Amino acid sequence: MAAKEKKYLLRVQVPAFHMPAWPELAVSKLWPLIQNDAAFMEYFPGKLPKGKVPEKHFFWGVLMAIKPGYVKCLMKDAIEQRNVLPQAGEPDATKLLQIDSTLLQKMLEAPIFMCKSPDT
Repeated sequence: MAAKEKKYLLRVQVPAFHMPAWPELAVSKLWPLIQNDAAFMEYFPGKLPKGKVPEKHFFWGVLMAIKPGYVKCLMKDAIEQRNVLPQAGEPDATKLLQIDSTLLQKMLEAPIFMCKSPDT
């Protein structure tokens, strides 16, 4: 009976890295895209429990070790998505705060006391 063994990487083969916890770079988002790559899948189990994805640090470690150029492209795209300026005439959604008028009225009526230290 022939069994196909999975490949492995030594710790020294995996570059040191810190991946930001951005939704654009979530393992759950990228896992379905990467599963079609046979070279990448040689490092992962053939089947994971339903709804499960590989652990984040392991996933990115393998990806950075075998396809560093792809990781750079993913990071570049994620940064570009985050740095897109709003179109002219379009409000910047990151700078908007909406407060219900009745709640605003209650806030303006209530006295507000602030201090740096709870002891004062």
